[in-house]
Amino acid sequence: MESWYALYTKPNAEAQVARTLMVRGFKTFLLRKIEAQGGLPTHHFKPGDEVIIEEGPLAGLSGIFQGPLGPAERVRILVDFLGQASRIEVPVAALRAATEEESRRRRRGTRGHGRRIRYRDALPADH
Repeated sequence: MESWYALYTKPNAEAQVARTLMVRGFKTFLLRKIEAQGGLPTHHFKPGDEVIIEEGPLAGLSGIFQGPLGPAERVRILVDFLGQASRIEVPVAALRAATEEESRRRRRGTRGHGRRIRYRDALPADH
């Protein structure tokens, strides 16, 4: 998981500090550039939330929200695509939170080798 830090600098020294940090391998975002791009994206998703993609070529896929990609309107989610977990980047506006029913419907039915999983709420698996 990434950590964010805010640094205060002397006036007009922001670019110099940003260059120094980038040379040392840190990602930097200057506040004035963030504000010029419309600010940080606002969303109500937390890492681990199940989401549904509503727009674009991947519409209809569900995934697990991982987090934003910096001061942009794109976020990273994990999707189960062709039997393999894949990280994808999508616009946050293309996502919506999965309902409780949609989350339950996507549960696994077995542990492998035909061993059934019995969930506490006793909903039958769709598999």
